[in-house]
Amino acid sequence: MSPRPYVLSIVTVISAFMGASLKYSLAQTPSQSIQNYFSSLITYLFTAPGLSGAVLALIVFNVYEYMELGRTIKMGIGWRSALLVGALCGLFSDRMIKALQVLVGG
Repeated sequence: MSPRPYVLSIVTVISAFMGASLKYSLAQTPSQSIQNYFSSLITYLFTAPGLSGAVLALIVFNVYEYMELGRTIKMGIGWRSALLVGALCGLFSDRMIKALQVLVGG
């Protein structure tokens, strides 16, 4: 990976939270107060939707170099790929988990 793989893993998890925040923001109505919005966002990030995206991003990024995705994008292991994998996992964690359930037959 890199001389300091834990730093890239931290970047991946943070970008997964940013992707989950974007997903949450797009689903909200604009008439919500700021205080209610941020308290709901914090709850969203530290419950199943946000945490599942972060864990999924950590797993996917750490096996990224062995996946077909890494070969088709042709982006080396670095902070850019960590941001991309993390944000995509944060945005699409529910779809990725459903795909994994279908794959394993659950």
